[in-house]
Amino acid sequence: PIRHSPVIRKPNSSSDKGIETRAVDEFLPPEDKFRGIFLQKILGKNAIETALTNVGIEITPDILDKVVNRGNLGGEAMVMFFNWAVEQPRMTRDVDSFHVLIKALGRRKCFEFMVDMLFDMRKRGTNPNCDTLFIVMDSFIRARRVSKAVKMLDDLEDFGLKCDTETFNVLLKCLIRRSHVGTA
Repeated sequence: PIRHSPVIRKPNSSSDKGIETRAVDEFLPPEDKFRGIFLQKILGKNAIETALTNVGIEITPDILDKVVNRGNLGGEAMVMFFNWAVEQPRMTRDVDSFHVLIKALGRRKCFEFMVDMLFDMRKRGTNPNCDTLFIVMDSFIRARRVSKAVKMLDDLEDFGLKCDTETFNVLLKCLIRRSHVGTA
């Protein structure tokens, strides 16, 4: 026999009808509720953003970190969630928020999305710093794409960084940390 979860009716602030939610949803942590939106295969950016808003939980930096670093969201879903999250009232568009996403993308080897986020940072008026560069280069080196990390030195100006002693030291630090002393 198939068992159905009991339905709970929550009062809706805009009408008396109420919103139906499954009782099991009440026990999920906030990050699982947000990740669950992407499991539903909702089509369209506006529909996904509406569904994220309808979760009814205020996003915080801690929840953002848990959503993108746990579970199995793909690069596109992580970027879409991040773009929605930074538009929420309690979130900021500072460099630390971008670092959370860039680390998660690099860890999952979503390098195209990671590099696109570097350009997006600049468009949004947030300048990458040496910590950003370290995260990106370390992601490439950890994935054994050392030549791509070294090539990043040529592209630094595109991201709003200068190739100086400090950025060169970041590259050396990443190479040595990941046991690429010969390349360093």
